[in-house]
Amino acid sequence: MTLTAATTTPSPPLSTKHAATKPKTQISKIQGLHNCTKLERLHLYSNRIERIENLDSLTSLQVLWLSDNKITQVENLGALTNLREINLARNSITRVGEVLLAGPSPPPPNPHSPSSQHLLSRA
Repeated sequence: MTLTAATTTPSPPLSTKHAATKPKTQISKIQGLHNCTKLERLHLYSNRIERIENLDSLTSLQVLWLSDNKITQVENLGALTNLREINLARNSITRVGEVLLAGPSPPPPNPHSPSSQHLLSRA
């Protein structure tokens, strides 16, 4: 079984900001969510999902729960720039993708701070 609009719980609908499946619905692949661009929370725990994929259009997504699946690699999260919480507990993860390893980007230097003034004067 794959995740599509028809396999998620009917209330609330996927056009809202939250979508969840009934636990243990045997979803094996994430797909069919490309029109859910305003989705902020997605709960797909306790399924048979093997890959994190097909989430690129969910740029508003803030919370992603994928615990109790069959995921082995943390990947394909680069487009999820608003993601603040991800739950991957009880998976068989053996590899973490570069997006998570890189960590958050440092803030740009403040040109008005004393340390930045020193660096700018050396240039």
